[in-house]
Amino acid sequence: MEANSLASDKFSLRIPRTIKHAIRFIPSIGIRYLWVDRLCIVQDAPTNAEEINNMGYIYGSAYLTIVAAAGKDAEYGLPGLEGISFAKSKDFYYIPRSSIRDHTADDPWRREQNHHALLQEATWNQRGWTLSELVSSQRVLCFHDHTITWECHCAVWHEDTTLNHVGDQCLSRTPRPGYGFYQVLWPDLKAYSRLVQEYTKREFSRVEDVTSAFAGITTTLSRSFPGGFIYGLPELYFDAALLWRLKRAFDYAQMENLDHPKTGLPSWSWQGWNLVESVPLDLTAWTSRFRHRQRTSLGRHTPWSFTWMRTNPTCQWHSQGSKGTRIVRTDLSMYDSSLYDTFQTQCTGWQDKGDHFEHERVPEIWFDFPVPLLRDPERVELQEQSNLLNFRTEQATFNAWPAVQGTDERGFGGTVVIQGQTEAWAGVLERDVCPEWDVECDSYYTLISISTGMIAITEEYDECFVREWQYIRQYKPEVRNWEFYNVLWITWKNDVAYRRGIGRIDKDAWKTHDRDIVDITLG
Repeated sequence: MEANSLASDKFSLRIPRTIKHAIRFIPSIGIRYLWVDRLCIVQDAPTNAEEINNMGYIYGSAYLTIVAAAGKDAEYGLPGLEGISFAKSKDFYYIPRSSIRDHTADDPWRREQNHHALLQEATWNQRGWTLSELVSSQRVLCFHDHTITWECHCAVWHEDTTLNHVGDQCLSRTPRPGYGFYQVLWPDLKAYSRLVQEYTKREFSRVEDVTSAFAGITTTLSRSFPGGFIYGLPELYFDAALLWRLKRAFDYAQMENLDHPKTGLPSWSWQGWNLVESVPLDLTAWTSRFRHRQRTSLGRHTPWSFTWMRTNPTCQWHSQGSKGTRIVRTDLSMYDSSLYDTFQTQCTGWQDKGDHFEHERVPEIWFDFPVPLLRDPERVELQEQSNLLNFRTEQATFNAWPAVQGTDERGFGGTVVIQGQTEAWAGVLERDVCPEWDVECDSYYTLISISTGMIAITEEYDECFVREWQYIRQYKPEVRNWEFYNVLWITWKNDVAYRRGIGRIDKDAWKTHDRDIVDITLG
């Protein structure tokens, strides 16, 4: 392409107004180069995958990211740029002086002042591709209909912010290139779970975009998560990450669009189900690997998250790809405090405080044991994204209690109560797919174990957190720490198993049931 060719009639008429405004705006703030994904990535090219994986590095190394939060599409433009674009629309609201201190987040005046609320309302925020911009960028400048806002590592500003309210430290702070302001310093599964839940609310026009749009995020976070990610599941926490649940089930009529052999997406990953429509996830089980406490505004630290729920590995996972089979290394145990003396020689800055560990880079966090910290923003070697898992485990067939079923948010019978060998209560299964009629049409389920776990049964954690809570109180009232097997309900197609639900089976009920040792290929 020749210099200034975008200014020619041949190309100028095809460039959206938002991009035209950005091209003229950038020189006015002293920046020479502008990178636009729509122009700089060849659409549908064979090399797209590599460029998409590099999106996180592109945003993280840029000085500034422009967010076009106004309007419904790229033709709307960037409002409020004098001499370049149209003036911002401004709505005025009368707020009595007596109510200024009492106004709530529902007031138009308050929403306009709130940067994050403005982004939540924007069409831009509904698109799957835009989350990577927020996660990876060092600074974002957001153009809204009525105002312009700024977010960086240390502050959120509005265009009417006065410098009297900004400290010198924030003004002088310059982040290292390659670190977005959402970049975590350590493999924080809790922070990552919030990203996943935010991502699943977004919209996609094509099935392949579900994984592609998230690739930039996982590539960026792979510097904090040793081993990286496999279809959105962090390898370091793989056993717990497999325990995600859908908050509502799909019906059989939608299975044509959820045909995992056809889409090539794995049934064992949440990404394989985020196709038909946005479905909220229940990631409560991921708390079983939150091994830290965070200081609150009162100076206290939150309780150890893992004391009420734990997950213990039972399977060795093998990822089957085009280059052969490799072991999925869920190596969190290597950082256990019993290995602290060895780990200390590999990473300085950790201090043993007796009942916890601290690191100078994140003094507000207490850790159960030292964990790997963020590496310099160099490119990490990414693992092949294989949709097949091979492992050896136990398999059993259980019956359902036909008269005791639950419904999900849409009224489908997603919850199935499982009975054991002696027809006693054994556990609860949450189905990912179920019919619109009564669940009695499925009277038995083929289940495979994928890990073991424990939940502390207290009044604090009721059925909002633990679906089995009411049954444990009724059938095992003496139990204080309920032990169980995490299981998947599977169906088969061409010797490949596919997840169709997830549940927990009481440890004693599983051990006394007829079981077989099986080799599973999970697709």
